[in-house]
Amino acid sequence: MQTYDEYKGRGVVFIGLTAGGTEEIAETKAFIEKFGITWPNGYGAAATINALGVTGIPSVFVIGADGKVAWKNELGGELHDAIDKALQAANS
Repeated sequence: MQTYDEYKGRGVVFIGLTAGGTEEIAETKAFIEKFGITWPNGYGAAATINALGVTGIPSVFVIGADGKVAWKNELGGELHDAIDKALQAANS
């Protein structure tokens, strides 16, 4: 939440994805409410999750303005640094 609050006004878009489809919407919505998640969340996104090569949950990706994966948590490093670098690249 802190990262979202810090970057939401700077052109950074946060999106949550779940592989679960309509049969899991109630459970997923309960999770979203429990943790106060306010950004958009997509359901039934198994194909996208697989295409991103997700190997564990949660997974975090930074997608640059060019649409390419600029960072993912499996690489190590800090999320804030990755977002700042992607923002800098988008603004140059």
